[in-house]
Amino acid sequence: MGLEERQQYRLVRAAGSGQVHLRLHPSSVLFRCRPRWLLFFAAELHDSGWYDMRDVMTVEPEWLLELAPHMYRTARNAFSKSMTDLRKQWAAEAEGRQQAKQEAMEAARQRVIARGKRISEEHRKLRAQHAKEVAAQSAEHLKHVAETRTASHERELMR
Repeated sequence: MGLEERQQYRLVRAAGSGQVHLRLHPSSVLFRCRPRWLLFFAAELHDSGWYDMRDVMTVEPEWLLELAPHMYRTARNAFSKSMTDLRKQWAAEAEGRQQAKQEAMEAARQRVIARGKRISEEHRKLRAQHAKEVAAQSAEHLKHVAETRTASHERELMR
């Protein structure tokens, strides 16, 4: 049912009924929200002649197309698109989202690879520098050991 200008709802289709105007009771939680589409399970006739809806819930129009396409066989474009068109659109959107997700994953993978290469290059330079430092320290140590042995060897010879 759709919301009309006078803040009442019109019954779209019911077994054996014509145009019936209903209203959402002011005590309803949905009264202030004024949803565009509603589904109700009971209507209560008041002395004033108004029907108040009971057990009401909001409905999205797309749900109706999906759950009850047989209700729209006379009006192919009840909501400007047929169910087939909607399914095609949803499939295309899902495919687009999947493609975008794959592209984002590939871009992230490439960034990680590029970052890894950069880190590997920096690591290689650091390893080379460290190797030079270790070699220099080893050379100094060997030189010191050689000098110490030579000095102690000379002392022994002098005795």
